[in-house]
Amino acid sequence: MAQTQPSQTNQVLNMLSQLSMSQAKLISDQNSAFSNIRAKMREGFAKFDARMDSFCGMLQALEDNMGVMDYRPEEVESTMESTSRQVLMQEVESSSKILRIQGLTFDKDENIYNLVGECLSSLLEIPVEELLREVDVIYRQHTAYTRRNKHPPEVIVKLVRRYTRDCILKAICDKEHDIRYKWIYPEGLTFQWEGKIQKIDSYKKAGIFTEKNAEKLGFSPTSPSSSTSEGEDQSDNQTVTRRSTKDDSQSHQASKQGTSKNDQETGAVGGARPKRQLRSKPGRKHHWK
Repeated sequence: MAQTQPSQTNQVLNMLSQLSMSQAKLISDQNSAFSNIRAKMREGFAKFDARMDSFCGMLQALEDNMGVMDYRPEEVESTMESTSRQVLMQEVESSSKILRIQGLTFDKDENIYNLVGECLSSLLEIPVEELLREVDVIYRQHTAYTRRNKHPPEVIVKLVRRYTRDCILKAICDKEHDIRYKWIYPEGLTFQWEGKIQKIDSYKKAGIFTEKNAEKLGFSPTSPSSSTSEGEDQSDNQTVTRRSTKDDSQSHQASKQGTSKNDQETGAVGGARPKRQLRSKPGRKHHWK
């Protein structure tokens, strides 16, 4: 019995030692596994941080690009405004050098340069060659007004300098006694004369104006009595015709009344029955007599 007890204790001790060794091994394996897991997690977090940094960089670059894109429309608008302003200024400048001529007779075989050059050179009293050096281009152009009224196409003269156009307009204004006028549709004229705006839309007004200002306009003065006498003659003729028509109507009515009386008398003498007349009384309906 004494020998069996130590052997059992030794077995138990051996089992305990083996158990402790296996337990220590499990703990070491577990620690190594956890350390590996931690290392992998650290590596994964490091990669995630790197990706987040790159993503944040991409977002920042996108925001910067959005800011640039927001700025570009304003830049484009400002550029368009400046361009449109420049185009408008160029159009205004080019239009200030254009001269339009209306009513010039059109011919298929015409030389428009010589025709316009002779007209303008005689107006400015300079040689034709000198005037044509100031001309850029001359051409004809139809407008809605010329097509509607069947007028010859307008002549467009593009000059090199604005000064030449101003000289031509000043010469025209001086030739027309510095009178600026405007046509009235369908017939008439408005213009400024001695600081007052005159409107002439009839032959009578035109005659009165020319009689008053014949000496200033260079016309031969006409006697105002002639026009007034014509007006009086016309008014007398109108009154005579009115009186004659009135007398004719009165005589016609008198003749009708006379014939009706004669008919009644002849009917009474011959035994004819007179016509029935409609008689009305207050509060009653009409009835035959």
